[in-house]
Amino acid sequence: MNNNLPNTDQWTSCPPGTMTGLAKRLQHKQRQSFRRTILLASLLVGVGSVGGYIVMTSQQSGAGNYGQISCSDVQQLLPALINGTISEPDGDRVKMHLAKCDMCRDKAEAMERERASRESVALAWASRAAFQARNFRVHAFQLVYSR
Repeated sequence: MNNNLPNTDQWTSCPPGTMTGLAKRLQHKQRQSFRRTILLASLLVGVGSVGGYIVMTSQQSGAGNYGQISCSDVQQLLPALINGTISEPDGDRVKMHLAKCDMCRDKAEAMERERASRESVALAWASRAAFQARNFRVHAFQLVYSR
């Protein structure tokens, strides 16, 4: 048994309000600890957000200068590349850039998918129109020669 502890027979009651004061101090310390944790978490989220913003804006502002052409210039030339109307030197520079820049390559692939989708819809409508025109000619032929 530990002899450093006082004998419980010698303990006296606490003055009124002592336990309440201790409980309030404990609650205050717990609140402070919680606030510090929230502040630290908010700070980390803020730093992460700012870092992400800086990375995104640097990529969008043409920081990726692959193939001697910036991202912003490539994005302006993508429609001409996809339509096949780009000059050969510009086309080579854009293709070199796309080989190294994931962001621009993703944008080019999305634009190409959109163009292919538009072409397939246009082809479907043209096929339908041709089919209807053929049916009209057949029907007119039958009307003329069935009499």
